[in-house]
Amino acid sequence: MFINDRKSKATNYDGTANQGGDWELSPILVESDASVGTGAIIFAKVIIGEGVLIGAGAEAPKSLTGLFTVTGYLHGLILEILNYDPC
Repeated sequence: MFINDRKSKATNYDGTANQGGDWELSPILVESDASVGTGAIIFAKVIIGEGVLIGAGAEAPKSLTGLFTVTGYLHGLILEILNYDPC
């Protein structure tokens, strides 16, 4: 799941429905050779760098670069893969 609005709400404070100008579309970038597992949650303004692996159901609330595997949520377990050789 890609969440591209940091302040997502269906209604304004006065109860009226949000219109197009009431929210900001934020970019999300997944670079080549990165992998995002089923049900993972990628937050707005995040870059998933080359070679990063996001496990199924994991959360990525901030950008990751380098060769990382993320499981659970980002403030939990992060493993850096050393001497990665894709061949």
